[in-house]
Amino acid sequence: MIGGNGESLRTLLPMLEALKLQVELCSNPEDGLRRVARKKFEAVVVGCADVLQNHETVRKLRDLPGGKRAVVLALARGYSSLRECLRAGASFVLEDPLPSEMTAKTLRIAYGLIVVERRRYFRHPLTAPGLYGFRVAAD
Repeated sequence: MIGGNGESLRTLLPMLEALKLQVELCSNPEDGLRRVARKKFEAVVVGCADVLQNHETVRKLRDLPGGKRAVVLALARGYSSLRECLRAGASFVLEDPLPSEMTAKTLRIAYGLIVVERRRYFRHPLTAPGLYGFRVAAD
């Protein structure tokens, strides 16, 4: 999660943890963008204090290899900010302050896309016992 105020964090963190999503917090956009540049994330929540910085962070995030396919949830204040976040490339926009019920519904929808993204890259080695036999054909 990049940015976000204390109230947003108190609302979002329990919901994200209930979905069994590992959360990494970043206090500023530059730190968050550096992390996304180095590591694969299925989802990123962007909630910067400055509304203009919010849109720019989403745009920069979409330009990074790790951010192209990630599900991006942006926190917006006001209708114009909501539109700008969507234009910048956010997958979902949550209105700040976050109403609990609507946030929970949006996260459940986003979780479906997060699982699809996770399955794209996750490969788990599988070993199983087996029996090899050869059959010789009689002439």
